[in-house]
Amino acid sequence: MTLYIFKNDTPDPSSCTGTCATNWPALTVASGTAITGPTGAVGTFSLITRPEGTMQVAYDHQPLYYYAGDSAAGDTTGEGFSGKWYVAPLTAGAASAATSASASAATSQSGY
Repeated sequence: MTLYIFKNDTPDPSSCTGTCATNWPALTVASGTAITGPTGAVGTFSLITRPEGTMQVAYDHQPLYYYAGDSAAGDTTGEGFSGKWYVAPLTAGAASAATSASASAATSQSGY
């Protein structure tokens, strides 16, 4: 499934909890899991601790999420959602990509 980054996140901590986390589930793994990215990813993958204690995968220090509205591999229906959610890039830093995308995004959707 497609992975997303949230513009409201700052490097490393996740700010998506509650209803947000229901609609945008975090990419989580067991503590101590070695993370290797897909072929072509040029950023750095790491683990961060979510507010409830689970371990979330981050790319270039940006927490990664799925979108509950995507139903099949390759779906990207969350792209640009509410001007805050963007597909995690493979070739550019995640934080700079979210900033660039948000500057040019025009969306009529609201909320998480």
